[in-house]
Amino acid sequence: MICHPVILGSKLVVLIVIIVVLVILHSYLTPNQFGVAVIIGAAIFLCFSFVLWIAFFKLLNNPESKMAKQMVLSQQARTENGFQASSDEFASLVGNRGVAFSPLRPAGIAVVEGKRIPVITEGGFIPSGSPVEIVAARGSRVVVRAVTESADTKEGQD
Repeated sequence: MICHPVILGSKLVVLIVIIVVLVILHSYLTPNQFGVAVIIGAAIFLCFSFVLWIAFFKLLNNPESKMAKQMVLSQQARTENGFQASSDEFASLVGNRGVAFSPLRPAGIAVVEGKRIPVITEGGFIPSGSPVEIVAARGSRVVVRAVTESADTKEGQD
């Protein structure tokens, strides 16, 4: 079922008009005549819906029509138009160290090589100002972990 505003809106208008007419006729007609009027109103609504569906599909079969151009996406997201999939600009930073600029709970900002980078921890809290190391970068998701002093001293001894 297509739920486009052109289809639904026009059906709704016709249905409201039929209901208003039936409410007005209810006070003037006998119960038998009113029953016939309801059946006629339903038949008019179904016929209108059918005709509207046919017109809608004929318009969509012609992709060059004005309505089809408004309803169907015709542009493509291309690199030359400025669109980009997730970039790997942070992949080269894996293994680098920096400082948590904001508290990481688990997401926040870290400063690495003088740049502020949105990061996420491996799950724990890291206070602001703590040294961090980038352990993974995939697209725009940069994962860091807190650097402990024991890791620093081991590297200094090697």
